[in-house]
Amino acid sequence: MNAPPNWYPDPSTAGMVRWWDGWRWTEHTQPAQAIAPSGPRPANTSYAAAWWIGGISFALLVMAGIALILAVVIPLAPFLNLETWQGVYCGETQQCD
Repeated sequence: MNAPPNWYPDPSTAGMVRWWDGWRWTEHTQPAQAIAPSGPRPANTSYAAAWWIGGISFALLVMAGIALILAVVIPLAPFLNLETWQGVYCGETQQCD
């Protein structure tokens, strides 16, 4: 359904209307005669909660990735030969400062 957000006849309950958010049917319903043609929009808390949960999950994954990298790199630091790596990053003929 490509209709704009609004109250529409509930496809599952006769005599009721359900809020279509432009993408999917929401859980908000009310009797059909109780509303104006484009009644007030219900609060969309489900999207806000999903964004918060997704954002926090993403932040936790990023922090876990950084912790994992540090847990591997820091113990190996004494074994890394920096003179060998300078040739890779600075080129064989250039000198690094």
